This record gives sequence, C-alpha cells and structure tokens, in this order.
Amino acid sequence: KVENKIAALTAQGFYQGVFVMAIPPILAAVFYQSDPDFMRPLFTTPIGWAIIFVILFLEVLGFFVIMKIIKIDV
Repeated sequence: KVENKIAALTAQGFYQGVFVMAIPPILAAVFYQSDPDFMRPLFTTPIGWAIIFVILFLEVLGFFVIMKIIKIDV
C-alpha cells in the first residue's frame, strides 16, 4: 500500500516537472505568434543563440534535478 502511494506521489512529481519544463517553449511559441519581430533577435543574433543554449542547458539540468528529487528508494 505504501509503495503504491509512493509511486503515485513520484508520478505526480514527474508530471509537475514535465509541465514546468514545457512552460518556456510554450510561452516562446505564443510570443512568437503574437509578435514575431519581438522574438526574431533571439533567433538571428549570436547573443540570442547564446541565450537559447543557456535556456536549454538549464532546462536539462532542471529535469535531472527534478528526477533526482522524486526518485525514492524503498
């Protein structure tokens, strides 16, 4: 019974992590759809590419941190 409860809570943590990680790309798509000129420098300048790589790195790092937090050994 306890193992099932732990499995449910870790699954909840996993899906919360997925949801939180999906927010930045979704917001970027919404901003690009609403005002492409505002987002264009992010994709056309070296500083913009650097920002994108930092965002991707932090997203991957956050994913691994969340996975580390929700992993419970019984």
